[in-house]
Amino acid sequence: MDSISPDIAKKLLHRDYANLAQRVQRGGNLSRSERVVLTLQGS
Repeated sequence: MDSISPDIAKKLLHRDYANLAQRVQRGGNLSRSERVVLTLQGS
């Protein structure tokens, strides 16, 4: 299995978090796993 650099992984996770936050701001729904991601990011 190929791996990615920690810097790239951090950027991807940050973008994913930003996309989820944007969806919530627009009044969208999140799945249970997406809510977990937001909870863990805030910790």
